[in-house]
This record gives sequence, C-alpha cells and structure tokens, in this order.
Amino acid sequence: GFSFFFKAGKLHSYDCGRDQFLGLYGDEGKPLALEKGECSNSEIFRANGVAATCLEVELDPAEEKEFLYFLGKVDRREDALEIQKTYGNSKSVDAMWRELNEYWKEFISHFHVHTPDERMNLMLNTWNQYQNMVTFNWSRFVSMYQLGIARGLGTRDSNQDTLGVMHTIPEEAKKLIIRLLKIQFPEGDSYHQFFPLTGKGDGKGFSDDHLWYILSVSAYLKETGNIEFLEEIVPFADGKGSASVYEHLFRAVNFSMNKKIGPNDLPLIGKADWNDTLNLDKGKGKAESIFTANLLGVALQEMSEIAHWLKKEGDAENYEEWYSQMKNRVNKVAWDGEWYIRAFDDFGGKIGSVSSKKGKFYLNAQSWSVLSGFAEKKRAIQIMDLVYERLNTQHGIILFEPPYEGYDKKIGGTTTYPPGAKENSGIFCHANPWAVIAETILRRGDRAFMYYSQILPPRWNETADSFEIEPYVYCQNILGRHHPQFGLGRNSWLTGTAAWNFVAGVYYILGIRPDYDSLIIDPCVPSSWDEFTCRRRFRGRLFTIRVENPDGRCTGPGQLFLNGEEIEGNRIFLSKAEKENKVRFVL
Repeated sequence: GFSFFFKAGKLHSYDCGRDQFLGLYGDEGKPLALEKGECSNSEIFRANGVAATCLEVELDPAEEKEFLYFLGKVDRREDALEIQKTYGNSKSVDAMWRELNEYWKEFISHFHVHTPDERMNLMLNTWNQYQNMVTFNWSRFVSMYQLGIARGLGTRDSNQDTLGVMHTIPEEAKKLIIRLLKIQFPEGDSYHQFFPLTGKGDGKGFSDDHLWYILSVSAYLKETGNIEFLEEIVPFADGKGSASVYEHLFRAVNFSMNKKIGPNDLPLIGKADWNDTLNLDKGKGKAESIFTANLLGVALQEMSEIAHWLKKEGDAENYEEWYSQMKNRVNKVAWDGEWYIRAFDDFGGKIGSVSSKKGKFYLNAQSWSVLSGFAEKKRAIQIMDLVYERLNTQHGIILFEPPYEGYDKKIGGTTTYPPGAKENSGIFCHANPWAVIAETILRRGDRAFMYYSQILPPRWNETADSFEIEPYVYCQNILGRHHPQFGLGRNSWLTGTAAWNFVAGVYYILGIRPDYDSLIIDPCVPSSWDEFTCRRRFRGRLFTIRVENPDGRCTGPGQLFLNGEEIEGNRIFLSKAEKENKVRFVL
C-alpha cells in the first residue's frame, strides 16, 4: 500500500523525511523546519517518514481562511490521486462531513436515555456507544500498549464486544460471530484468537473461550428474533466437517461439562480462564477454574432457553440437569466457609481461600457465583457484602486482596506485576460491571449505581492529569490501592469494559433489555432518582419509555402501561406493540 498526504491548493514547502524536518539534533518540540521558516521538500524511500507542510498565510483583522489537509493510506497511487481530485475542495469536504455526522447520528439513535445523572447520560448516549463500535471493529488487535504482530482478534474478547453493538448493528455482529464459530473445533473448544485478514486461528487451551459463543449468540437471538440463525451451517476450524450454529453451541457446553474436567468434576483451567495471567496448570493437567464453572452455568441457562424456543424440550431438560450438577459441584467444593474460592491449582491447593496468605479473596469468584445463580440469596448477599468491605475503593473494585509480592511459579503471570498493578490486585475495569450486574440481581440499586459511577470516565474530568486517560473512554485497568500511583488509568479504548458497562448500565440498572418475544422493563436504579426516560428502537418499532419512582425505591414490582393501557408483569410482548409505543412504568 501507499501512504499519502496533500493540502488542497498551493503549498509553500513540505517534508517527507523525519530527519530532514526535525534536523540532526532537533525534536518535535523544536524542529529544524520551524527555525528555518520552511521545509526542505525532502522525499524518502526508506527510513522514518513524516507528513509535514509549510504555508505562508496573511490575515486581515477578523478575517477567516480555511485550509484542507488530507492524510491517508491506499492500495494504489492512482487511488490517492482520485481522492485528491474528488475531495480537494471545501464543498465536497462539507458534504463528506455531513455524511459522517449522519452516520453516527443514526448509529446512536437506537438508544437514548435521560436520567438524573448527566455523566451517565453523556456516556450511554454518545461516548460509550462510540467506544463499543471502535472496540467491535478492532477488538485488542491494535494497541499503543500491547505491540507486536502476534496479536489477533480474541475469541472471548470479540464475542463479548458484540454485546455492546447488538442493539444497533446486529447483522454485523452476526457476521463476526460466524467468523468466530469458524475457529471452533469439532470437540467444542476453539482457537484463542484469529487474524482478521486470513481468518486463521491461533493458540489453544484456554478454558473459557468457547463458552462466550453462547452469550453472543443468545444476545443476537433476543435482539432480532432470528431463530433461524441457529440452523445456519458453519464449518469447523480443522476443516473436518461443519455443523449448525446450535450444534456448535451444544459442543461448546458439552466440552466444558463432560470432556475437560478435573479431580473435582469442575472445568480444567488449561492455559488460563478469563484472567490470562492465572496460569495454574504446571503439567499435571489438574488445575480447575471456578470462574469457568460459573460461566458454564450462565451458558447452560441460556442454552436451556434457546432449546425451549426451538421446542427441543429434551435438550432443555438436559441443560437444566447439567446446570444443577455443576451448581452442586461448585457449592460442594468451592465454598470455603465464608466465600467462594477462585480456583484449584495443579497440586490440589486452593486459590483465593480463607487459608491463603496472598490472593485470599477474589472478586470474580463472588460476582460470577451470583451471575450464574449458583450462590443462593443469603450466601449471595454475604459474598457481595464482603466484596464491598474488602475490595471496593473510590476508584473502583480491585480484583482481589491481598496482592502477591514477588513471583510465584504456582500462580504464574499474575505475580509478575507489582502489587496493585493490572491483574495483581489492580482495578481491572472489565470485572467491575459484573459486580454491578450482581448487585442488580440482588435488587440493590444504590450499590449497583455506586459501582457503575466509580469508573465512569467523566468523573475524572477535573483530575485528568492524575488519571492520564481520555475522560470519555473506558480503560482496561486502573492502578489499585496497593500501588503508589493509585488511581492512574492504563490501556484506554480497546477493552471489554466498554461493552459490559453498556450492558450493566442499560440492561440491568435501567433494566431495559430484549428477550425472545418481548422487551423487558426491570429497573434497579438509585433510590434518589424520581424518574428517567428512554427511547429504544427494537425490531422495527420505537418505544418511548418513562420510568417513575414516586416512593424513592430502587426496584420492585410496578405498574406497566403500554399506549395508555395497563398490562400485567414487566414485559411488553411484541405481539401487543405498535409501530410507535409509549410505555410508562411506575415503581
């Protein structure tokens, strides 16, 4: 390909060579061209390039002039010349700018909310949706933080990223899901990542990758109602046959339930689970993941629902039986008296146990026990109260405490970070919305919203210098309380935090989420809110929703009105909806 730059109209001088522009001892703060007052018209065919231009401008008082600059990359030289010819004037640029604005206006028009919290409005209506789209397109493929050519689009990452755009571009999400299903193996597991240019996969042995397929597919089905998608035939990664999407999903849960289980009949962790740095398998092949067991529980519940919709009642009963078995296993061996452990290591030892000296209490082991429903109500309240007491900080919830100090070969990569950084007791933002969702499941709206608000980027507007991340996008992690730079954000833009915070904020706090045949209205909001309004486009219909909270509740049963008529429950069935609908829900 070719890189190009140009300015519309006359140019005084230019530089393509970095050394010529900066000078031998110059830098970006004091380039040689600035001292000389002109560029040197340098051209290069190797070395470091720049796109530098120089222009002489005369302005009368209050006079305005507009200049158009273009920078881009094309496959052929002729394409650059065509762009220069087409867009090298103000009229065409204005038209292109309007077209771009219309595109984004349409993109964010599928959902719009007005709540008493302006920062939430700003994020959900604009920036969160924008970041969801960027992350959907790029996953973790490009990054200023993690460089190298070996990084593809992650299987778990990309499946989760679909959740943040499903409400607006479900068909594009479906295309990505199909590409991801193509890197699944007949046994049920999958490659860890694939390269978007070739579609080829890479890396195996992670315990959770294949289970995220169920979450992305079920989200697509609920958003579109396109149940026929489950019949679509998709090939396997090894080229040895193909199967329906439904069969792909069945093989995924069957793999974790029956094929790769350890001494406690829990899923083997393999290379790792969601936490890539929790590397417990040291060659014995016995380390087990409680996280993956809980993720399997969520997947089995979704599979049961899917089977019901397909009228495969025998399959649904089977998934429910598997769910019950896994729930019993987790509660039998993973409950440690006060909380759930995080994993078993390769030698039968417990990670995240009451008896552990370091890494005693893990966030994900608790929040996902609530998400899966494995923790009964009393136990769920107990463990989530401990999350608040032991892990919460003013900048977000840390992954676990206390941190590891120094490398521990039994634990692996987690212990290579300093205390309070990244996976070693840092605030891993991706895991925070799971705690938000867990609190809404427990119907505790005030705490759910507090957790949600703690990592909202605009809250750092006044202290952006200490945060160091753009105050309009989510970052991957924030240094935790055990680190001397507590509150410093790292790795912005390309993170699963964006999609999950949108899901947590919209589907669980506001409680507006799609189901197979209906739109559910199930808010769990701060008790201080008196009302909020929302506009949601769903399957070709428009829903204008007002939720009223006259008695200062967080949640609870309410009165639901559709187009002025009261209906029972908290579901708006599509069979009763019109093209445009006014919805009122009174807590």
